[in-house]
Amino acid sequence: MKTYFPRPDINLKGEIKSAPISKSHPIIGTAIDYLIRFHLKYLFPKAKEKQWVSENAVRIINSKELNKYFNIAKRHYSRFIKSGILSKDLIKSSIDLAKFDIIFRSGGMYFSNDFGKYKRKDIKELTTILSNIDFQKLKIEKRCILNPTFGRYSRLIGGADADLIIDNKLIDIKNTKKLSITREMLNQIIGYYFLGKIGKVKGVSNWSSIDEVGFYFSRYDQLYLFPIDELILRKKRLSFEKWFIKSIHKYNEAINLM
Repeated sequence: MKTYFPRPDINLKGEIKSAPISKSHPIIGTAIDYLIRFHLKYLFPKAKEKQWVSENAVRIINSKELNKYFNIAKRHYSRFIKSGILSKDLIKSSIDLAKFDIIFRSGGMYFSNDFGKYKRKDIKELTTILSNIDFQKLKIEKRCILNPTFGRYSRLIGGADADLIIDNKLIDIKNTKKLSITREMLNQIIGYYFLGKIGKVKGVSNWSSIDEVGFYFSRYDQLYLFPIDELILRKKRLSFEKWFIKSIHKYNEAINLM
């Protein structure tokens, strides 16, 4: 990706609004993803909502004891969608959902044994981040897809999913302490763009309508977008797409042989 798509000029500046106070960084990052998507669904009821990643973990674990935390989260989410009132219960449930996500994405290598237990600093940090978000920066005009997936290509690479599609924008939420865009982040958003192009996304009939990609930095309340034609040069797209598809299938074949 570095060879095909060189790093463009990036001018990121801003003061952090929600500094970390807890040490539960992966949990906080995933929980805030859920909470932002919940708010967007409340603000734009027509938003298309994909199955939560946490639900996949629930099916794999198949534990009545743990399933109850998922069901509690669904109830708190439903209440929020009706009222728009952010409760401490919903914050707690977002932490449980994050734990389910991490179990699934780690292939079961990570398994939390503290469902239903919540650190005071985690709750305070999530509350602070949300209170500092101006949702006008994620304003929706006509289309919003939450947690979009990429058809069979998502399955071929282990369940890839993005965070948001808002109108013409493909957005990944970053809860990083540092306001910067690394090469790895660029590769990720470029990968998502091509997965959407070749794998299709329900709710987006014409992928060429996506003409901006970028990141929303939740701790900074800052949205940074790249025009597609600036980040992914047209003359290189076709040859890269062929290489990308071939690489995905090679990866999938190797995984199936293991």
